[in-house]
Amino acid sequence: MDIVQKQREGEGPPGGRLKKAALVSALSLMLAGGFVLMFWGMIAYRPLDSSEIFLKSIPLSVPLMLVFLFYAARLLRGQPSLRRTLVWLALFSAVAFPLFFYNLGVVMNGRQDTRRPRDHVAKVLNKHSVQSKNSTAYHVEVESWGKKRKTERLRVSGRLYNSLVPGKSRLNIRTSPGALECEWIRSVQLFDGEPFRTGGVQRAGGLTVEQAFGTMNVAYIPFDPSLARMVPAEKTFLENLFQNIDYAIVARVHVMAGLEHNQRMDGLIAEYQRAKEEIRGLEATERLKPVQEIVLQAMEEQDEFLQKWNQTPALGNKLQFARHPLVLSASNKLRRAYQELLDLYPQENEGTKATFHNELCALDFI
Repeated sequence: MDIVQKQREGEGPPGGRLKKAALVSALSLMLAGGFVLMFWGMIAYRPLDSSEIFLKSIPLSVPLMLVFLFYAARLLRGQPSLRRTLVWLALFSAVAFPLFFYNLGVVMNGRQDTRRPRDHVAKVLNKHSVQSKNSTAYHVEVESWGKKRKTERLRVSGRLYNSLVPGKSRLNIRTSPGALECEWIRSVQLFDGEPFRTGGVQRAGGLTVEQAFGTMNVAYIPFDPSLARMVPAEKTFLENLFQNIDYAIVARVHVMAGLEHNQRMDGLIAEYQRAKEEIRGLEATERLKPVQEIVLQAMEEQDEFLQKWNQTPALGNKLQFARHPLVLSASNKLRRAYQELLDLYPQENEGTKATFHNELCALDFI
């Protein structure tokens, strides 16, 4: 039987079958890779909101899928049943490409994330389980710590699920910002009010950053890199700077409360010093080095003041710290740092400028 007769019978030339096999093999490998990335991402880099990464993957997956189908049509041109083959390839591609590039985004978002994690304490509002033939999935709904949603849905272990009481239990949720600016979950644990560490700095006594700011009647406005207009290196530095300032604020709230009640606070002063050293170790861009230096100078003076007070805790609340030369000098330096930031970033949105103000205001002892 010659080649022409084979083509008439719909078998096509041997070269055509090889081309189809190559295209199917490529899609099969992509599909398999997508499943591998999916399991990897689910275990190690679970996104808080998977739709964010999916939407960001579309501008890559859809054009590449169309390019693949275009070249597949050219490669198979002249083959019998071309239309049916292309429809089948298009359906296969519609699964393989989005699956692969979405899960690649999940893994890259977590694996390439070099920024410091953050801890959030959230109340459990509701919980439910979903049973399938071979397993049970446990989900909880908690208060959101962000501005986009009122609540967050998390998947937890069965052991943790059984220990939770909606309306009473709280979870300590550690997240990272993500290399693609999509927040992802590092860990979920029961929060019992004990001290815990984040980025090398301890939040003393279980007091959250929000609560520490609240004691000074200052609104806590986290720095949001996705809204800032500066270059990425400056976003990273400021995010780490403000995060360590937050920890210093938590420590000093506890220190000052203890000293006002005639208690020595050596351990918590060490936590304040640890936050200061974390800031010293940050890599600042050339434009932000002056801000880093001014903040460190202010914290050095605050540290010196706290140590002097700690040596004579009997002074208690009789000490007029707002008039102390070290406190006044540190306050002036923090105002200079704030003005430096405003001068560097006049184009920034009001939310970012409010973060500049509130962070340095809460760090100020006055």
